[in-house]
Amino acid sequence: MKTISISLILLLSVYILHAQTKQDSLSIDKTVRDYVEGWQAGDAERVKNAVSPELKKRVVIKDKEGNYFICDMGASLLVYATSKNKDGIRMPDKRPDEAFKLYVEILDISGNAASAKAWNPKYGFFDYCHLARFGEEWKIVNVLWDWLPAE
Repeated sequence: MKTISISLILLLSVYILHAQTKQDSLSIDKTVRDYVEGWQAGDAERVKNAVSPELKKRVVIKDKEGNYFICDMGASLLVYATSKNKDGIRMPDKRPDEAFKLYVEILDISGNAASAKAWNPKYGFFDYCHLARFGEEWKIVNVLWDWLPAE
């Protein structure tokens, strides 16, 4: 009897975990797309809904003297900068003859934390996104971004 009960519990836990992971994956993918596609479209509200108000977005930069430093941005600056994209993106278009296409890969989901990578060849950058679950919503809390390597 114990064996049947333990087997049933394990079977149910695998089913629940699988169902939860599929919904989490869909929600995480949507959140990352809202963040990057919202930025690209100049949709500040879409970006605001995708990120935590305490977002930290960072990139490592090298100055003309060869010194490295971290340049960071918070949620309010990101949302403001996004609103300026309504008239078009102010950065080099690496593939002007191609439409914007975003690729998203979920790297890990563990409990209430997740990690995903988003990249697009058109503007030539990628984002490593850390997400956290807030109730039923996933929000991006950290972003480390950089330029894609030259082809």
